[in-house]
Amino acid sequence: DYAYPVVPLGDPDAMAMGDPLLLAAYPTIGGQKSRVSVSLSRGIVSGFERGPHGLFIKTDAEIEGGSSGGAALDDDGRLVGVPSSKVEVGSGHFGFVQPLTALPAPWRARLGL
Repeated sequence: DYAYPVVPLGDPDAMAMGDPLLLAAYPTIGGQKSRVSVSLSRGIVSGFERGPHGLFIKTDAEIEGGSSGGAALDDDGRLVGVPSSKVEVGSGHFGFVQPLTALPAPWRARLGL
């Protein structure tokens, strides 16, 4: 009789450059001791890059340590992927989101993707 919260699934293949992207996670910064809270950062889809498991979504949304494994949401709050890494470039940065389409086929089937 438990009612677990759920996030509706989106379509990462429908994302285009310039689309809004929200990242929700529990980064290791932004709290004190055991009071780390959920953080939300906003950015855009700034590109796509081919990786070993398919196409990554590139974003300028802030990805801090501990944010990987969080939720990447489209503008309607639907899950499109999981933040996975951040790359520092000079004085700037960009991050990568592993799209839901990169999940192994049996997992996608269980999710109805």
